[in-house]
Amino acid sequence: MPGEQKGSSQEGIPRGDVVDKIRLLLEEEGLIDSTPQLVAVPLPVAVSLEQAAALLAVAPSTLDEFIRSRQLRFFRMGRRKLIRLDALHEFAKSLEDKETGGDS
Repeated sequence: MPGEQKGSSQEGIPRGDVVDKIRLLLEEEGLIDSTPQLVAVPLPVAVSLEQAAALLAVAPSTLDEFIRSRQLRFFRMGRRKLIRLDALHEFAKSLEDKETGGDS
């Protein structure tokens, strides 16, 4: 209709306001819960070398050196080199143990 704003209800109230009011009423009645819910997101089994470098907060060249010196294991899937997350955790733990002198 002429003069009617796009995205408005017939009474001229923006639809966003109507939706917000309905949501508020439903929350007050306990019919919906607006509390943010945690969603379980599965972790990948392995990550690319670039992702591994980012996770360790090191440069890709540093990660390459760890691989060349056989401190960090990788495997190939086709042409891609991947690092298992558990290997990445073990590697980080070994670095931490060297730093602190601990065995745990």
